Amino acid sequence: MNRLVRSFVIVSTLAFPLSAAPSLSQTSTSTSAQSNAYPPEVAQAFLTACLTEAEKIGISGEPAQAYCSCSLQESQQRFTLEQLVELESRIRPDSIPPELIEIATTCISNLQ
Repeated sequence: MNRLVRSFVIVSTLAFPLSAAPSLSQTSTSTSAQSNAYPPEVAQAFLTACLTEAEKIGISGEPAQAYCSCSLQESQQRFTLEQLVELESRIRPDSIPPELIEIATTCISNLQ
């Protein structure tokens, strides 16, 4: 796997362990059937963690903001919060779910 893609998957997904998110039963469930919008506190924590981790690998400013926002938007379009938690649980040092690689690849291509 391309090193940049792997770094970006790690930045956007591992930066914010969803298992540490507020309990799914405690989060708002007022999203529409067509939207997987995550509760505001989860979305903000994801973005904050993503930006912090991006900076650690030398990416900051507008590129980091654009990538992290894209990662969040793509995740919300594709997965419920419960599905994203399940995907996160499948991440291993030598294996990242292809769905997450696809999001990273999409968001990286948007930066170019």
